[in-house]
This record gives sequence, C-alpha cells and structure tokens, in this order.
Amino acid sequence: MFDTVHAAGKLVFFHSDGYTLEIIDDLIELGVDALNTQVTCMDLSELGRRFAGRVCFWGEPDRQQTLPFGTPDDVRHEVRSLVDHLACPDGGLIGLGTAMPDLPFRNLEALLTAWNMPIE
Repeated sequence: MFDTVHAAGKLVFFHSDGYTLEIIDDLIELGVDALNTQVTCMDLSELGRRFAGRVCFWGEPDRQQTLPFGTPDDVRHEVRSLVDHLACPDGGLIGLGTAMPDLPFRNLEALLTAWNMPIE
C-alpha cells in the first residue's frame, strides 16, 4: 500500500497510539514518511537519537497529564523538549495540540505560542 501511495507522489502519514518504539524501524522500512504516535510516552532522547532525520514525527505534549493538569510553563517545557529532540531539517516535527474540553485556556495559549518558537 505504501508503495502505491509513494508512486502517486504522496506521503504516507501513519497514526498509532501508545508505545511504538519497537516497531518504528519497521514502519520506516515499510515507507512511513510521517509518524503520529504518542511520543511523550517514550524516551524523547532515544527517539531523537535513533529516528530524527529518518522519519517526520507528528506529535504533541501529553494530552492526558501535561495539557489538562500542567502549568503553562510545563506545557512550554514539553514543547521545547519535543523540538530539541525531534525537530531537524532532514525529518522534521509536525507539532500539534488538541483543544480538548479539559484543556485550560492558559495552557492552550502556552501551547500555541510555544510551537511558534524558533528552532535553535
């Protein structure tokens, strides 16, 4: 299927919740271009070391703890950590955030402004 998508000039965006560390190499080998997975339930430094530049991560801060219950500083820190470990010109990071009903406005504001931080 992924070869058919690539032959049509399209990219493969793949979603899987949970801890996917053991299958990321396989997904890359199969042709995944962007991987939407729960990056914050895995070790970000290991993800960056092993996969940054090989696949584009498509992720967000922890929406079960950090976003609804953290402080705006917690949200900004987690976004910065995602950028520091996963963003790179060769693979990239698509940063997102889901405005769920339990997301305090102050954390939504912190999330949206944090994603606009320049990559250093």
